[in-house]
This record gives sequence, structure tokens and C-alpha cells, in this order.
Amino acid sequence: MDDYKAELLRGLQLIRTEVKEHAERYREKMKKYFDANQAVEASRNDWNRKAFQNCGRPEKESRGCVGLMKAQRWAEFDDPRGVVIGATSLEEAKRIKEYHRFLCCSKYARDMLLVFPSGDAEIIAWSPLVDAVGMWVAGGATIYLVAGPRPSADKAWAQVAEQARQQIDTYIRPEYRWKIVDKFPLATATVDWRAPCFALGFVEDAERVLSERQAHVFYAARAQQLETCLQMEPLPNKDHGVGIGLVDHSETKVGHGSGKKESARSVDDGDALRDRDMGSMHRPSGTVF
Repeated sequence: MDDYKAELLRGLQLIRTEVKEHAERYREKMKKYFDANQAVEASRNDWNRKAFQNCGRPEKESRGCVGLMKAQRWAEFDDPRGVVIGATSLEEAKRIKEYHRFLCCSKYARDMLLVFPSGDAEIIAWSPLVDAVGMWVAGGATIYLVAGPRPSADKAWAQVAEQARQQIDTYIRPEYRWKIVDKFPLATATVDWRAPCFALGFVEDAERVLSERQAHVFYAARAQQLETCLQMEPLPNKDHGVGIGLVDHSETKVGHGSGKKESARSVDDGDALRDRDMGSMHRPSGTVF
């Protein structure tokens, strides 16, 4: 009996020792994992902090703003162009590796139309955006800041506009700010009646991709809003009835139809733009409340 107890105690002792060793190895492994994650997070935060400090100030030493320093050579290009950038989320910009080497950043850009998302983004997402804006304006481009589709819960939609204004005022050098055109809503309840959100109406789900027809309505309304300062290219076709506000309606040919059909189509285009998902009250001054 004593031998049996002694054997049992030895077995338990071995099990206990093995469990301890396994627990120690697991603890060591998890410590390395968390230490590595903390190092990566610290490096990322340090990079974003430096980007905020240096963006728009190429005269500073260290990293500076890469795009601003390279932008002086943009004037050599003879093919100016306009670019429409519609990011689904500002946060995605931080995932782009070497974003300053994009095609739209390597050529001379004349007009940059930035369509902001309907929802809010984290603070670290603004660093690459401000860096790119500084690069474009230093290269001679004109930046148009416009709001995306307006969701039914529009608090975050208005916050994006305010954050963008704050970032531009803080990190873009004053001599370049005149090249930035603010087409954001003046306030949460005050919107230009020509803005796309007025023509498109409220979007129930801000995370959902717009349908093709909604995208055409949004583009056409944006062209109408900017027609005094920018001529946007017409849509490939007018099958969706949203051609209003595009360049030269009377001269644009659609298929091989007659002039009468084209005139009737223009009337339908206007009706389609005025047909909003949700109506809004407006005052004669041109603001929507």
C-alpha cells in the first residue's frame, strides 16, 4: 500500500512539473507576442505623429513631406488632368504602402476632387490625406473638398467636414490654402441646394455601396454644383436620366437619335434630378434646412 501511494505521488509530481513547464512556455510565448504588438503600435504612432508635424513643412529637416519636395518637377508635364477620388473610408488610406507613388501623384494634376465618406474615421487616417493634399497644392493643383452621400444619421457626416477643415487649417501652409475650394456643408442643418446630397436624398446605410443610378445622380449633381469653377466630363451615357448639370447638354450626342428626342431627354433629366428620395425644405436664399 505504501509503495502504491509513493508511486501515485511520483506520478502526480511529474504531471504537476509538466503542467508548470507548459504554462511557463505559454507565458513566454504570449509575452513575446504582446511585446511585438506593442512595438509595432508604438512605431506606427510615432510615424503618424511625425507625419502630422512635418506635413506641409518641407523646409523642416528629417522626413518632411515627400510629395511636396517632389512636386516642384510636376510643372514639366504637358498633360494636366483632373482626378476624382472617392474613398470609401479615410481609414483605408493608412493601409496603402508608399501612397505618394500612386499614378495620380506621379503626374501633374490640375483638379483634384476629393469625395469624403459619409461616416467618421480615426485620427490616424488623416495623416496620409493631408500629406497628399499638401503635395497636390504645391504642384499647382486645385483641390475641391466635397461631402459624400448624406446618411439619415448625419452627425458623423457633418463631423467629417469639420475635421477636414480643421486638418487643412492646421497642417497646410497658408500660401497654399487659396488653392483649396471648400464645398462642404456650412453646418449640419445648412446645405447648398445644388449639393448632391440634396438631389440624392438621404442614404439609409452609409456603409453600403451606391447603386449605379445613385452614383450617376450624385456625379451629375456634383457637376452642376461645380459648373461655375470646374467642367467635369459628361457621363458615358444618359440611360439613367441624370444628365443635368453636365457640360454642353445641347451639343452632346446620344446614340443616333433626333434633336427632338435629345430635347425630351433633357427634360426627363431635370425631372429625375428633382425627384428626391426624401424631400427637404429650402429657402429662397439657396440654403436647405
